[in-house]
Amino acid sequence: MYYKQKKYKQALQVIETALQTVKNEWVIWSHYGDILDKIGKKDKALQAYQKALELSKETDDKNNIQQKINLYT
Repeated sequence: MYYKQKKYKQALQVIETALQTVKNEWVIWSHYGDILDKIGKKDKALQAYQKALELSKETDDKNNIQQKINLYT
């Protein structure tokens, strides 16, 4: 919700709280990367996307995450 409203600081707080509880969900890591990208933390965004790629199991999900990673390399 905050992300769509472009309230990235609030979105970051929510997702970081989620990551404290649920560390093995690729989608949370992917959203975390999206937020970090929007606030200019490109290196951390790349790390989050790499973690999402590592955790994802579906080919389509992996392809989507890889496309995000390719923007940084």
